[in-house]
Amino acid sequence: MAQLIVLKQHIKTIEMFRKTTNAMRLISMSHHTRTRQYKAAFDVFYQEVERLYGTVGLVDTHAKNLHSPRYIFVVGSHKGVCGTFNTLLLQYVRKNLDSINTTNRAVLSVFGHQCVELIKEQNLAAQTMVGALSLSTLQSSMRIIVDAYETLQEDEYIVIYSNYPKSFFVQKQRTTVLIKKTIFASKQQQVIHKMYLEAQIQKVLLDSLAAEFSARFVSMDTSTQNAEKIIAQLKLDYNKLRQASITKELIDLTATLVGLPD
Repeated sequence: MAQLIVLKQHIKTIEMFRKTTNAMRLISMSHHTRTRQYKAAFDVFYQEVERLYGTVGLVDTHAKNLHSPRYIFVVGSHKGVCGTFNTLLLQYVRKNLDSINTTNRAVLSVFGHQCVELIKEQNLAAQTMVGALSLSTLQSSMRIIVDAYETLQEDEYIVIYSNYPKSFFVQKQRTTVLIKKTIFASKQQQVIHKMYLEAQIQKVLLDSLAAEFSARFVSMDTSTQNAEKIIAQLKLDYNKLRQASITKELIDLTATLVGLPD
């Protein structure tokens, strides 16, 4: 009887866990769909801004120099429960950091709370940028990176992030070089340059956000399926144990009846 009570409690606990992961799975799917729709509309805007930027002649203020200092932004996730999203991103950073940081003078900055916590655990020297990335905070998140871009004096600005996946099960890490600071001959050039920079960063953040929701969906979907398998096995064990208990009681009752005098 005690074993039956314990098993029943385990089933209830895991069933509650399954409901939680399933709810998070559905929420991630909903967020991913909204982000994908937003991104589809934004891509049209981005292509137009990119075309407009290409029609304006801008002068690079820096000569190309492979040994120039570089500023590296790493865009991770703000929230957890997204599987290996941040882990794979930081593995990509470690793998490619030497080729990017040719003079050991690159400044590494990490955006996203969970990625910041993970990078601390790995003792990877980096600055941190506080920000909660979501569709509602897209503009403020973009502004944090733009402000850093405009304030710093490095010659090259690189963004490493998880690219928007073609399927839920494929996340690719990607490196993008932001446009360099330039000398403006007119106010128009300055406005277009800033518009294109902001569009570049928003595109990166949207890609990263869509990839994060995708990774979280996959993680929660896997957890839900695993919970269902465990529940099915526990119910099977419970029914077997319950049937064995009933059989034992019947045997004891039969033995008692057989032992009674006629």
